[in-house]
This record gives sequence, C-alpha cells and structure tokens, in this order.
Amino acid sequence: MELQTNISDREPRQAVVIIHGIGEQIPMETLRGFVTAVTGSAPGADFNRRAESKPDYISPTLELRRMAVPGEGNWEPGQWVSTDFYELYWAHLMAGTAWRHVSAWVATLLLREPSAVPARLKKAWGIAWLVVIAALLLLGTAGPLWLGKITHVWPPLIVVIAGALIWLCRQTGAHFGLQYAGDAARYLSPRPENVGIRRAIRSAAVELLEGLHDDLTWRRYHRIIVVGHSLGSVIAYDALTHLWQRRHHPPESVFPTQADPKLEERLYSKDSLAAADSRELQSAIWREQRTTGVRWKITDFVTLGSPLAHAPFLMASDQKDFEDRVAQREYPTCPPQPNDKRDWQYGKSLLTTSGGGKLLHHAALFACTRWTNLFYDRDIIGGRIDDLGCWIDNHKLEPCGSAWFPHTKYWSPGANHTRLLKALDLCGWWKIKANVSTAIGAHHRDSGC
Repeated sequence: MELQTNISDREPRQAVVIIHGIGEQIPMETLRGFVTAVTGSAPGADFNRRAESKPDYISPTLELRRMAVPGEGNWEPGQWVSTDFYELYWAHLMAGTAWRHVSAWVATLLLREPSAVPARLKKAWGIAWLVVIAALLLLGTAGPLWLGKITHVWPPLIVVIAGALIWLCRQTGAHFGLQYAGDAARYLSPRPENVGIRRAIRSAAVELLEGLHDDLTWRRYHRIIVVGHSLGSVIAYDALTHLWQRRHHPPESVFPTQADPKLEERLYSKDSLAAADSRELQSAIWREQRTTGVRWKITDFVTLGSPLAHAPFLMASDQKDFEDRVAQREYPTCPPQPNDKRDWQYGKSLLTTSGGGKLLHHAALFACTRWTNLFYDRDIIGGRIDDLGCWIDNHKLEPCGSAWFPHTKYWSPGANHTRLLKALDLCGWWKIKANVSTAIGAHHRDSGC
C-alpha cells in the first residue's frame, strides 16, 4: 500500500541533527561548521546556499538556534528540499568530572587481556601502560632519590626548566584528561556516579528527536537524518535505540494491514545482502512502516570517527559479553536480529497487530534506517564498525591533508565532503517518487490534515 497526495501539496521538509563529540564544546560551533561544509560549495555538492539562523523552538537550552536552508520555489522531486539543521548540545550536562572518574575507567580498560584490545588501539594501550609504569617508578622509593641526584649534579637553571615543563605537562594533562577523556569516561562507564549524567544526555537526545517528530506547534518534518561525531555517535546510537522502543508500535487508530511478506523474507534471509545492496531494502521497509502507521521519520544514521568501531572493548567486559548483549537485543544491529520464539507469548505472536499487520521488534530499528560510517585511517578513535552488523556502510576517507589528528577534520574546510554528502543523501533521497509519496502522505495522516 502506498500513501498518495496531490503533487501541488508537496512541500517537503527535512531535519538534520548533529551530535557533537568530547571536549569543551561551544554551543553552535559544531553546527555552524557542519552546515558550512554541507551547504557550501564543497566537492561533490550540486548546490551552493547560505543557511539562515532561526529560532529553535524544540531544544530546551536558550543557547541554540536552528540553521535553515529554504527549498526550491516550485519544488520537483530531486531538487533541494527545505532543510533545518539542529545541534544536540550536551557538554553542559557533563559536570563534576574528577580524576577518580577517569582513572577508574582507564584502569578498567588497561586491565583487559591484550588479545581483547582492538588493533587500532593497541599502540595507544601500550603507551598508556608505559606511562603508568613510569609514573609508578617516579612516585616510588627510587623516584625521590633519582630526583635528588639530578638536583645535585645539574645546574639550578636546568632544574627550574625541568620543573616548569613538569608543571606544564600536569596542567595540560589535567585539561585534556578531564575535558576530553573525562567525557568518555563518564558516558561510557555505567558506574553509579555516572548513571545520572548518562540519563540526562540520552533523555535530551530522545526529547529533541521526539520533538522533531511530534511538535504540536510545527509538526513539519517529513524526514529526519541523525549524524553523530566521536562520542556523539554513541549518544546518537543510544538515543535511537530508546526512541525506536517507544515508537515501533503504531497507534491503535492506524493499526496496519498485512505487511509485504517478501520484505520480511529478504530482511531475515540467511544469504544476507551486502551493505550497498541493503539500502534499497531498508528504504522499502521504511516506506512500509510509515504507511502502516509507525511514526518513525528517521531514514539515515551517519557516524563520523565513531568509537562504536571498538564497541566490544568500550561497551562490554569482553567479546563474549558483547556478543551476549547483541544476541539478547540489548544492542541493536544492522541488520537486526531475526524474529524467533522470544516474539511469541501464550501461543500468539507479539509482533502481529489486531488488524493482522506485522511489526518490527524492539531492536529492529536498522531494518528501516540506513547506517553509514565514515572514518579516517589515521583516526584511531574511529574505524570500521563490523561488530554491529554487515549492513553498516563503512567508508574509509581519503587523508585530510597533513593533519596529524584527523579526528576533528570530518567537516573542516580542507576536507573532501563528497562521501559525507552522499551519506546524508539530502537531494537524492527525494528523487524516488515512492519516498516522496510515503513521506508526505504519512505526514498528512499523522498531522490530521
């Protein structure tokens, strides 16, 4: 079944949400840089527009704005669609970080078996161990004696310079350790003192996305794209997980008719599709879900320099623990885990509605949401994401100039944005008439138009 609307009523609008990573982020700084890259004359872009800063009526903080780029006057499928860019700003929620939070998290990671450390992190893991050993020697009984000999042999000026360098290293280490590693330590470690912060950040992300879906004042977006950079990609993944659990079941008033059995058969086929071939199927399932009443407008999830590349190392105690959580549907995969006996109760399917329709289970959001992951080879924080499914469209980007730390260069002026623009698919998605009809028709239905 396809929802139909009059072509003259089609004024599509889409929203892009960018979630920033670790560090002392300034409100709107990430958003402005990202929008400049996406809507400017970047390589591969077929448009060149300026975004306008407008009020953000959905985000709770008064520090944020939305960046709006209007659509074509007489819009036709494939032309630029009116697009609003939002930022989920969460840095202000990461308060009270102390060294004990960082040291507890780092100790947990350092005590892992060497075989459990991802290849891209082994060098950093080894260096961290050397630093720990050196610090223990320095602070141990041999340390004071060694320093005493230095002060006796070396001139006082050298001692002063050495002391100044030590002080500078301590201050720099405190800044980066607490402001950068501290963010990761607080969010990725579910210790009791971190639970409140994790909940506040996730809740803010879910509320923003729900607002873009359901805002009673505006209710205008037909499609939503979520982008996460660095730790922001983990926050986005968690937010999508919780949001789908709330929204994968359609309201009683629009319970679906029978779903297309061929789509479900292809989704859970033993001969899994390649990532590039799966995108068409995911779009088809998204259209079916919207047609049958599921209020899920998110079509794409884009991760940049994502720590999810090291998910078993960062999000579980070991590989087996991670695999168990995946099998238990705690961590959604792309493609999702297949339906099985867990979806039945008292002889009845929990995924069949009163109208005879079929639902996707609570961890099947990537059945209808495409996932693209971009990373630089020299960015050890990111990398290929293989442990969360074979449908994740991984792409290694060309080196960004001579940047020694490309983790912050995914939308910088010197980067090639061709792959990023393709992942966002801001224009191409609307060239498919079935996408247009479904997005507009479902929007009208949900809005009571």
